[in-house]
Amino acid sequence: MTCPNSPLFGHDNNSNLENLNPDRQTILLRLAACFHQFDRTLLQMLSDSVAIASPTISDSDWQGILQLPYVDSVDDQDDTFQLSADARTEFHQALWTKNAEQWQHIHGFLADYFQERSHHVVPAAASPKLKYQHEVWRSLTTEYLYHLILSERPGFQTTVISHLLEADDLNSFIWSRFYDYKLDYQNAVEWTVLEALSRAQNELEQWALCPLQTETVSFCKDFSKFGYLHSVKQDVAQRVKQGCLEQLDALEGLAKFAALILGSKHCDPSEKLDWLNQAYAQAESSLFPDDPELNWHMFGRRLTYSFSYELKVYDKAVECYDRGVECHPDNPDAWYERGIALSRLDRSEEAIASYERAIECNREYYRAWEQRGNELYAIGRTEEALESYQQADLGTQRTGLEHTWRSLAEFMRYRDRLEESLALYDKALEVNPHNHYTWAEKAAILLQLDRKEEAIVQYGKAAECAPTNARWPEKQSEILEGLGRYEEARTSYGQVITACDQMIASRSDPGVAGLWRMRGHFLAKLKRYEEAIASYNQAINLRPHEISYQWQKAQVLKQWGRKTEAIAIYEEVLAYWDKRLEAGRDSYYTWYRRADLLVQLKRYEEAVLSYDQALEYQDRLHYKLWLGRGEALSKLERYEEAIASYDQALLLKPGDSSAWYYKAVALENSKRYEEAIAAYDKTLAKQSLFTAWGRRGSLLAKLGQHKAAIESYDQSLADRPDISIAWVQRGGSLEELGQQEEANASYLEATQCTSNNPASLVTQAKAFLKLGRREEAIAVLDKAIEVAPDYACAWFRKGTGLLELKQYEEAIAAFGRVIDLEPDTTSKRHTDALYNQACCFSLLGDLNSAIALLTQAIQLNPSYRDSAPKDNDLTALRDHPEFQHLITQP
Repeated sequence: MTCPNSPLFGHDNNSNLENLNPDRQTILLRLAACFHQFDRTLLQMLSDSVAIASPTISDSDWQGILQLPYVDSVDDQDDTFQLSADARTEFHQALWTKNAEQWQHIHGFLADYFQERSHHVVPAAASPKLKYQHEVWRSLTTEYLYHLILSERPGFQTTVISHLLEADDLNSFIWSRFYDYKLDYQNAVEWTVLEALSRAQNELEQWALCPLQTETVSFCKDFSKFGYLHSVKQDVAQRVKQGCLEQLDALEGLAKFAALILGSKHCDPSEKLDWLNQAYAQAESSLFPDDPELNWHMFGRRLTYSFSYELKVYDKAVECYDRGVECHPDNPDAWYERGIALSRLDRSEEAIASYERAIECNREYYRAWEQRGNELYAIGRTEEALESYQQADLGTQRTGLEHTWRSLAEFMRYRDRLEESLALYDKALEVNPHNHYTWAEKAAILLQLDRKEEAIVQYGKAAECAPTNARWPEKQSEILEGLGRYEEARTSYGQVITACDQMIASRSDPGVAGLWRMRGHFLAKLKRYEEAIASYNQAINLRPHEISYQWQKAQVLKQWGRKTEAIAIYEEVLAYWDKRLEAGRDSYYTWYRRADLLVQLKRYEEAVLSYDQALEYQDRLHYKLWLGRGEALSKLERYEEAIASYDQALLLKPGDSSAWYYKAVALENSKRYEEAIAAYDKTLAKQSLFTAWGRRGSLLAKLGQHKAAIESYDQSLADRPDISIAWVQRGGSLEELGQQEEANASYLEATQCTSNNPASLVTQAKAFLKLGRREEAIAVLDKAIEVAPDYACAWFRKGTGLLELKQYEEAIAAFGRVIDLEPDTTSKRHTDALYNQACCFSLLGDLNSAIALLTQAIQLNPSYRDSAPKDNDLTALRDHPEFQHLITQP
């Protein structure tokens, strides 16, 4: 028996203890500190469990505790109480400090107590779904897991991870009660599994349960006990593998199934099918006889989504649906989804039968009626198809045949029966010739058929039907640009702006804000940035809470080169999305937009995590998420992971030119040049993109294949002859082939390109420098700086030009501006600017300043130690003793 004088309850000099009798109240307060909230019964129970000398809590003991200033009531009946945060920390720490083993024993006792209470609420043998749906069970289980973590019982990590996996798989927020304890858990398993125990550990330190020396807080500080908590900056896939996936052998039932599904989401694409097959086998061995809905959840929701939408292995998806409907034959969703999978296998008769089973389960299942109509039409049973659509229309309160024809057209397009799809859109237009979406969808099919001239006409019709919709004239102009008809494209943009002006002048309703936004969009297309910003400001003044207007304004400022202003707006918009998350309004769209913003702000690690959060939602736009995630990973130079992300995008859209292009860039950066060229070829097989031709040419030039590179540049210039960089790169390859006259002709073409884009102006200046026309190069760079005063590249090029013109003092100032704009000392441009300043001071005869700057440059980039002795601009330094020391030191 433990007595009041034992080490567990000994007195110490902590501030809250000084005013107490060092025996009875001290003991009780330390026990109360083990609870987040307590009442007299709970405190008595814990007192009995540790067998203190006077087992019964007397009225005077109880009243004495309640009168303390740091004991607060938490309900109206004054039955439940809690210690203030500081007092709880102090008493709990004192309990641990005196006897850590007994402290763990107490928390083990409390874990058993709360687990037993949870079993009374929902029996232990009940299905996980019944448990996680029960709010009281979740609250008690939260308490159980909390005390289990502190008890450090063998295997506690597996138990906690099992609950986390189960809760996430069932979309249940088991940690909701922890909000009362200031534990900021989030629902998605990438956050909970990877951070739940670490956050519990952080919270323990916050409560100061024990001193922060590693040797005395081993279980709090030793990450290896949790098996996976390394750097929070590691990629999600690796951290997940290090966490719950390493414990697969210890997991059982739904938890193991959820872990395997999780593994399939973050594994290498080549391993995905194996993970899912393991999950299928686990589901077979984990069936719940008393919960057919949960069995359907495993087979019909979790597995089929991955097989169908992610891998497009539809026969395996049908197998899962078959198992799902066997488990839950009265579930109309099961039959409907099974029909969708059969449809994708072109097994129309079976799909129709599956939709009819869904309708038997629910006569008002209007989506099933609609899909049944699609399939009937596809196999030539037109009358039955139209009857099925009439049933669908009854439920959705649509009238007429327009929707029927549109839906059938979309269905045929999905089946790649494009000519039939066009004919069906024509039928829809006969019913309603004013639907701009129908005209636009028809135009998109014509583009697929490479009938661009007809597509231009159709987008024009769409624009006539919806004069305030910017997308259709923009699409029209994109095609015109692709055909090399730039003046027509610019004229089209100008016509939209004129139309906006006319409508703005004739209207005073709130909808005019959209017209201002549209006007700004097309002014930016024409690179009339100042007018574009003014238009966006008008739109924002009319609708200050329209967050998309702020985002678009920032994008224009970025194009204009005013990055500082753009970043400030990005920060404001990010704060908006973060507030939505704090308010519990998380959604696919919130995480997606937040991730895109973080990319703009160059916070790429956070962006990847946000994309992963968005990927938890089963949304048809996952393709865009994988693309964005790949971009963020590429910016982090994690190219292999980026390539894996692009591969996921290509699984969803195998022929997408954008995904092939970005994959090609990542392969190039990984120095996998042959694969990169093949990927660029895949890009160009689908669509002629001047950027892809240009990068392909640049890569071929890097490989010394200059003739092939020139062919690529020519293709790029055929699409966009106004792009100066292609002319400059073409000139470089011609120089390498010894064709200087032709190279100069290319550089001359580059100087003729007109643009207000600062990057294009810098490229144009490079062409002037190649031609030896340095003064003109400086003038162009001044124009770039006028457009974008914070554009470091322009300042650097200007410094280089001034150095060549022997205007050393002006060059020093230009390089100084580069250093100010790019203070990151790991930046190559920063170190090159220091080195070039050293060259300028050497040429001016200021050798001490030159040595000081060269020393900084070499410290940041030791490769200058090899180049400096050969640099004629540093000739004046060669006899300087510090120079000799600088270039010879190891």
